[in-house]
Amino acid sequence: MTTWRHLLEGYPRIPCNEGEEGPVVLGAPMDWTTSYKPGTRFGPRSIRDAVCNLEFFSLVLGRPVEDLVVFNDLGDVSLPPGSVVESLERIRRVVEGVREDFGENIIVLGGEHLVSLPVIETLHNDIDILIVVDAHLDQRDEYLGNKLSHATVMRRVFEKTGIPIIYIGARAISPEEYDYAVKHGNKIKLYMPHVLRYSDKMKEIADIINNKKIYLSIDMDGLDPGYAPGVSNPEPIGITSYQLIELLKIINEHGDLIAADIVEVNPLGDINDVTSLLAAKMLVEITAILMSKKTR
Repeated sequence: MTTWRHLLEGYPRIPCNEGEEGPVVLGAPMDWTTSYKPGTRFGPRSIRDAVCNLEFFSLVLGRPVEDLVVFNDLGDVSLPPGSVVESLERIRRVVEGVREDFGENIIVLGGEHLVSLPVIETLHNDIDILIVVDAHLDQRDEYLGNKLSHATVMRRVFEKTGIPIIYIGARAISPEEYDYAVKHGNKIKLYMPHVLRYSDKMKEIADIINNKKIYLSIDMDGLDPGYAPGVSNPEPIGITSYQLIELLKIINEHGDLIAADIVEVNPLGDINDVTSLLAAKMLVEITAILMSKKTR
């Protein structure tokens, strides 16, 4: 049995629609390897502050979900500032304990994208495929001399688990990453923003994920900065919020979503909380998908 509850701060928590029957929500307020605009450590609190100011209507399910969406928010994991390895280990232990006590339906709020690594590692036996919404591949072998970085997280995930990855919105790719993706093209699929407007590409994604257990990782910089300006590494010409909703519809109709993370929200660079609000909307939609599975 994993000892883990002492690693939780227990706050902040979502102050509405609380209940143990919902998926577990965890905050991972870490931005120790951020290389451009620091501030994602404040993302979990900002998303929580935003979510209860939204109407709980699901565009994915097409109905009000006030009576469906419930958050089992356990607060933030207590992370030692600047210590990457210890922080990742604490996240791993908490996720392992949560899985033992509550099951696999977990939503992690970041924090930089590196926080996804221990979550996916811990749940990898429950996952058939990863869907990663991101402007970047995060497939560098190292970045600025570091093997553990927001820019290397999916390389470490792929090396350690071998889980196939579908990238949605990728458009900022280094030569090293491009070559690596081509080399592993049987398991790494790229869907750049401009191809998502074609129905055959969306059908292709639906076919790939059909009846697969899915982990969804949403790096908010996968969206165009016009929709999500408050991120640590903004990249022009991204996907729209509508395309993200269409992706969630495909996941709900064809796949089996088991867990997710929403990362790289940086309130210090946001404008009128629009990025936090969009991330909060994704939290509502993901929770609605997970909760609706229990009633099918």
